[in-house]
Amino acid sequence: MKHSEKMLLERVYTKIFEEDHLTALKILREMLGRKDLSSELKEIIQFKIADILFQDKKYKKASKEFENFLSSYPKSQLCRIASERIDFIRQHIQ
Repeated sequence: MKHSEKMLLERVYTKIFEEDHLTALKILREMLGRKDLSSELKEIIQFKIADILFQDKKYKKASKEFENFLSSYPKSQLCRIASERIDFIRQHIQ
């Protein structure tokens, strides 16, 4: 991961720590649209968007984002967690 990418992620995690999740999501979505980011970082970003929505109990949106993540990154090490969260949403929320 490039240094500039790490700096962008640091900014996002600062916003998360400050509980400014809307700003964190905005930054992440803007980053996801960039062409110059590594696929590794895009994978992390897409998962983190879903994760923030899940933590904020926006389960319908989180489920959609986790499903998008699974289809975009089927070999990711984060797929197990994404699948578990989708299952949780289906069993307990919907």
